[in-house]
Amino acid sequence: MKSTDFYLNKITKKELATSKFWNPVVKATSEVNKDTYDDIVVLQTFIDYNIIFQKDGSFDDFQFHRMWCVFYDENMEKYEGYFIETLNYFTFYENKTVILYIDLINYLIDYEHLEKKGTLGYSCHSSVSIYYPIENKQYNVYYFNSHGNATKHASWEYQKYITRKRTKSIKLNKPLDYYVIDRLINTINKHESTTLTYNYEPTEYFNYMGPNMQQGDTKGICFAFPFLISYYIIKNYRNTNFIEENNTIRRISSYCKMINNGNIHKIIYIIMSSYLYDFTDLLSKDTETNVDDINDIIGRKGGHFVRMILHDFTNLVL
Repeated sequence: MKSTDFYLNKITKKELATSKFWNPVVKATSEVNKDTYDDIVVLQTFIDYNIIFQKDGSFDDFQFHRMWCVFYDENMEKYEGYFIETLNYFTFYENKTVILYIDLINYLIDYEHLEKKGTLGYSCHSSVSIYYPIENKQYNVYYFNSHGNATKHASWEYQKYITRKRTKSIKLNKPLDYYVIDRLINTINKHESTTLTYNYEPTEYFNYMGPNMQQGDTKGICFAFPFLISYYIIKNYRNTNFIEENNTIRRISSYCKMINNGNIHKIIYIIMSSYLYDFTDLLSKDTETNVDDINDIIGRKGGHFVRMILHDFTNLVL
């Protein structure tokens, strides 16, 4: 492996970490998805928090109606359209599992920018959601943020930009991520093109609340984790998986069956165990204590863990 700076420079030069539509991450994921396109489609969209949160403290749900998305078909032809209508086409008419990259724009205050420049700036964040069919014209929605259990301890508020040096705190009734995704799903369910039901709740069943993968990250590599999770889910979608536990090799279900059974968190643990073996402990003992222990391990490994993630991200995207 090369140094962390080597990979970061390459990522910057090749524009791999960008929220632009048709970016290399979406293209690479769609390329590997050509063999599973009958089952899965990969979409990309974004949510601008500074637009949906209003200065008077209200929340503009109608902005979700204007959300745009892009995708590649099985022949790598580009398509685009309104997100909700596109989602409903692939779920209702084609019964596909939908992997949705969501770039969160103006997500949180960038305090490093504030300290250096003396003016407000916001960080962006990369996330992914998985919409999968269950029964009776229903879909479940699973939301992944690489910060894991830190999201459920996040502030129940959004800091809204007012001036270059002033924000307004908008109070919420749940942590920020869960609040926004909940409002999004409610809007989708009420949309005139929606003919089935999307289920989402701010619980572990619908959200990744495992170890914080960025616990030791000082470089800001949130862009890497949604890709790695999505890439390996697609690549091994129908394969039988094997994992080493207590010095024995155990056979486990395919990712397809695990998704259908609502065990996406276990898929994430299996994928991440390639980078940190301790994730396998959570397959049998997914407790808050174990999650905290792994957070500590990730924090101690720090730069080495980040370097492994960047190595695979760069090689797989390119």
